[in-house]
Amino acid sequence: MLPTDLIANWVRDRGVLSIEAAVRKLTGDQAQLFGFADRGVVRPGAMADLVVFDAEKVAPGPLRRTRDFPAGGERLTADAPVGIRHVMVNGTLIRADEQEVTLEPSARPGRVVSPAPREAAAGRPVVDA
Repeated sequence: MLPTDLIANWVRDRGVLSIEAAVRKLTGDQAQLFGFADRGVVRPGAMADLVVFDAEKVAPGPLRRTRDFPAGGERLTADAPVGIRHVMVNGTLIRADEQEVTLEPSARPGRVVSPAPREAAAGRPVVDA
């Protein structure tokens, strides 16, 4: 929900951020924070994780409250975002023309990656979607 809300509400509707700043916050800044040198950028040798969206239509879609945090804490969930045209993970198309692409489990692009040094020290696994 955060990416579509950021672009729809804070970039397009309110003009608080430029589209370039928002995309950087959602990609490069996050990759840098977690120590992934080959993520969050488009350049030779980097993983091909790309999202193609329609900036005029992108939105979280219908929202629902989910109470799945400890002590009954709730969060908002958006199960049907709109305006996301295509999604590619590790060079594999997982969403095309706003529809999920059905893949056999063996063809799914996710894999476990080595944690950044500070993540390993904290004992937290890092999973690559």
